[in-house]
Parts: sequence; C-alpha cells; structure tokens
Amino acid sequence: MDSAGRRRTLRSIGRASESSGFEAACEAALRVVEGGRVPDDATVDVLARRIAGGGGGAGGADLSVYDGFLKGAVADGS
Repeated sequence: MDSAGRRRTLRSIGRASESSGFEAACEAALRVVEGGRVPDDATVDVLARRIAGGGGGAGGADLSVYDGFLKGAVADGS
C-alpha cells in the first residue's frame, strides 16, 4: 500500500473508531485490506458498526445456489 493508501486507511480507522471503538475499526480495516482493497471511510464505518454490534460474522443466507446460475447450469441441477 502506498503512502496515500496508508493515510486513507488510518483516517478511516480514526473516524470509524469514534462510533464503534478502536478494536472494531481496526478489524474492519483489516478485513477490507484482506479483501484486496484500500479501506475507505464508508466501508470501514459500516463494517466496524456491524462488528461492534456483534454482526461481524458471515451472513445467514446460503447463496451457493446462485453459483449454478453463474456457471450456466440448468434448473435440473446439471
């Protein structure tokens, strides 16, 4: 990450920590970085709020059925 990206990340952590706490903000920024992106204010804030509220885990919906649509499978499962 270049210096502008680091600056943007630290700013995002600082802003998100005001409402969600420092630990949740750092965890949110880390998840964004691990996803291959540079953290931004909005993404870190929303994710930090979810983490602080106990909703940082995977969602409850099973979206694996849509993999077939993306691969061009037909409705009969082939």
